[in-house]
Amino acid sequence: MSKSNSPRPDIFIIKSSDNFSYFISSSNILKKSKEELIVNKFDKWNKKYLIFDTSDFLLLPKKLPVYLKKLNIENTLGIDKNSKKKTIQIKDQDLKLTYFYNQIGSISSTRLIAHISEILINEFTSIKNKSKETFVVFFNKKIHISIIEEGKLIFYNQFNFKNQNYIKYIILTFEEFNHDRKKSKIYIVESSQNFKRINNEMKKYFNNINLYKKSIFEIIQNHYE
Repeated sequence: MSKSNSPRPDIFIIKSSDNFSYFISSSNILKKSKEELIVNKFDKWNKKYLIFDTSDFLLLPKKLPVYLKKLNIENTLGIDKNSKKKTIQIKDQDLKLTYFYNQIGSISSTRLIAHISEILINEFTSIKNKSKETFVVFFNKKIHISIIEEGKLIFYNQFNFKNQNYIKYIILTFEEFNHDRKKSKIYIVESSQNFKRINNEMKKYFNNINLYKKSIFEIIQNHYE
């Protein structure tokens, strides 16, 4: 995100399948809104960034096997025929991300548009620790789970959750990758969820819980710098 001397704050719009939220650079508080309310006030903001937090995405190998080359992504995901499609190479990974979106307001430049998975994967794979580590983000009523080893993405997925049922997703991920719940590190990214409460809920099942060095708001803003 380029630096600006503008007195107006930047706005970061978060669009999921069933809600519309935003936060501004001068106040890292996620607020619910309606699309038309934000669009009608576009001139109030300096720069506008659009982040999609939807399930309409696929992470696939850069070199696809034959059977995947024949895959019709739109049909597989049930995509609206009017949606736009964006495919990007994930930095330093042999992976491509494809996601679908609908333009909002005057935000048409693709460099101002991103999917939350791209932002999180780029952030966590920049860490080159040798051991497998798990990164958990609670954001916009979803839990995002990433497993990284030596800067390589081992696993990424996102799930809707209510109350404490998010714990089952983390436990299942640990079981799938044979992680030791007593020893394996989990990093929780600070967001609108209270870390102390999350820590108290999770420590019944996991021993090595840590607060990540950046909040989700810092991660998103750093992505555009």
